[in-house]
Amino acid sequence: MATLALCIPAYNASWCLPKLFSSVEKQSVPFDEVLVYDDCSSDDTVAVAKAHGATVVSGKVNKGCSFGKNQLAQHAKSEWLFFLDSDDELLPDFSTNVHKVIGANHLDADMIVLSYIYVDGSTDQVKDAPVLDEQLLRQNSFRFMVTQKFFNSFVVRRNKFLSIGGFDTDPLVLYNEDRACAVKTALNGFRYEFIKYPCMKKNFFPESMSSKQPVKWITASVCLWQKIGNQVQEQYKPDVCDALFTEAIWAGKYNEWALVRNALKIAKELKTDALPSASKPFLFLFKTWPLGAYFFREYLFRVLKRGQ
Repeated sequence: MATLALCIPAYNASWCLPKLFSSVEKQSVPFDEVLVYDDCSSDDTVAVAKAHGATVVSGKVNKGCSFGKNQLAQHAKSEWLFFLDSDDELLPDFSTNVHKVIGANHLDADMIVLSYIYVDGSTDQVKDAPVLDEQLLRQNSFRFMVTQKFFNSFVVRRNKFLSIGGFDTDPLVLYNEDRACAVKTALNGFRYEFIKYPCMKKNFFPESMSSKQPVKWITASVCLWQKIGNQVQEQYKPDVCDALFTEAIWAGKYNEWALVRNALKIAKELKTDALPSASKPFLFLFKTWPLGAYFFREYLFRVLKRGQ
């Protein structure tokens, strides 16, 4: 039977780990390993993890979740790895659905892409249930990793994960390290399988790192697409431009116009003919004054919102 390790990076996570471990204990097929990386927590993270039977790997210096995940991969002995943030949960059929795939004798995939639901962590109300494009994953995995609502929701072969160096520990992309890893797998020719049934819950908490500091998340994303744009062949650059155009929209929502300008500058430097997916008036202005197009888009959006 294929072996599977659950790898949980944690920092001051004693408040959320019990709920996560409750979801682990409900699995019909137990994990072969459950490992927690404690990133120098000042609370009872280690005690809570050990109380639930997890193997704890402790860091000596706080280095962030990318480093922690890579450490967990080094310590794990299982054939397959699943990385789960400490404030997320598994759905009851997670292990059953995953083992159906990784246990197949004919399986030649390196990574299993999982569907998920996005939930309010306080009320358990479903906020979103993204429908991932399986056909796109099989036809153009790079475009899938760039364009889909795809986060930390994959099971990966340990040896393949280690062969590409794991998660990017560059602090400039820290807030978008999951996307960086996913794109890296596509650029390294990974083979994929897909589970269409939701297997996990991504919980939204207002106090989470990305919720409290959205501009840092957007900044990290722009830095990521700049790095990727400098690495990829010409055929992939329009997809990178699309991602930068999207980050420019998000930056405008937070009045980060210098960040909008930087995203558009990076897109221009990629020297493609890519244009944003937008209305004809927007595109008309964009061709002569890109920053102005985004400014007026945001202005009109706020005027319409006030009028509702």
